[in-house]
Amino acid sequence: METSPSCFTYSGGAFVNQADHASTWKVSPYSSATQSVVYFGTQAGELFRVTTTLSGGLPTAVSSCEFNMAGLPSSNLSSIDIGTSEAQLLLTFSNFGVDSVWETLNATSTCTATWNDRDDNSTLPDIPVNWGLYNPVDTKQVLLATDAGLWGTTDITAAAAAKDGGPAAPTWVFGTTPTVRVDQLVWRALDGQVMVVTHGRGVWTGQFGELLPVELTAFEAVADGDAVQLTWETASETNNAGFEIQHRYFDGDYAAMGYVEGHGTTLEARRYEHRIENLEPGRHTFRLKQIDYDGTFEVHPAVEVFIEQAEAFRVSEAFPNPFAVRTQVEVSVAAAQRVTVEVIDVRGRRVATLHDGLLEANRPHRFAFGGEGLPSGLYFYRITGEHFATTKSVLRVR
Repeated sequence: METSPSCFTYSGGAFVNQADHASTWKVSPYSSATQSVVYFGTQAGELFRVTTTLSGGLPTAVSSCEFNMAGLPSSNLSSIDIGTSEAQLLLTFSNFGVDSVWETLNATSTCTATWNDRDDNSTLPDIPVNWGLYNPVDTKQVLLATDAGLWGTTDITAAAAAKDGGPAAPTWVFGTTPTVRVDQLVWRALDGQVMVVTHGRGVWTGQFGELLPVELTAFEAVADGDAVQLTWETASETNNAGFEIQHRYFDGDYAAMGYVEGHGTTLEARRYEHRIENLEPGRHTFRLKQIDYDGTFEVHPAVEVFIEQAEAFRVSEAFPNPFAVRTQVEVSVAAAQRVTVEVIDVRGRRVATLHDGLLEANRPHRFAFGGEGLPSGLYFYRITGEHFATTKSVLRVR
């Protein structure tokens, strides 16, 4: 574990003000036999680069510079990681009320850099971030050790909606380890395992992909006549058995309406499609219930789609028919209008008015008829709109 010195000194003289208390440090993996590079962060949010020239394993010269950190938090810099080169640096800060994750892709040996805010949306809670770790195989993938467990993203460069009008930032998701403070992350080159060092719950291990849940990056529903085409994408999956597609019509209850198998554990982006036919006009809501192999599941946010009615009006047959106690008919219209629903007998006499008023468009309306006090025989529903009229027969038996 990389411990933090209380100040920066060198036997040949101080290269950083000793009042700057270090909070973290990182030795560059790109150091060589003739040059060693170490980055230091401080409790005040400062970042220094110290370069030592070596000869025969001994230092011959030391130089240092301080990065311009304008716009970054003036708070505890908790970790530094280095990506594909010393130009790519990842910084984390462990204070509340600050954007905690920052990255540069153009750091230089003279400490110039353009910093990108990677915590500028609502997907990462306002919690101290104690450690940040690149996936050495793919530095777009990043894990974070926080006071509220493990978080991560499969693409730190991906743009999501900014929370305060600032630059867009990636989507962060909660990891698969317990909700407990995580202090450090270590990548083990021998087998590609990440060691997740927790505070009081031991050390958890897993591949980068195993430590992140199924990350749903897109989910949409598109109407096509009386059908809906569902498409969704994942950036990564962990133990994903599949997706149960759940459907709700208007404000009814959700019910399962299909299942699509997942891809188990993968760090590759995956795309899924599912088509549902013969839907009634009106508002339909769909959501995905992602199910792991062990039966645990997560229900993702829903999407809505509206099916337009192709016909000017639609009237069902009476059901049940014949009836003894109660029957009903279903009416829907493409445009809102006044509609009258009456029941008449074989002589044309009105025996009941079930509705006389405005009908909302593109949704079914059911009208029940009990026939109390009426003899057995043939009756008719007469439905009259502003631009249509139709009848449906129904037989009452006693």
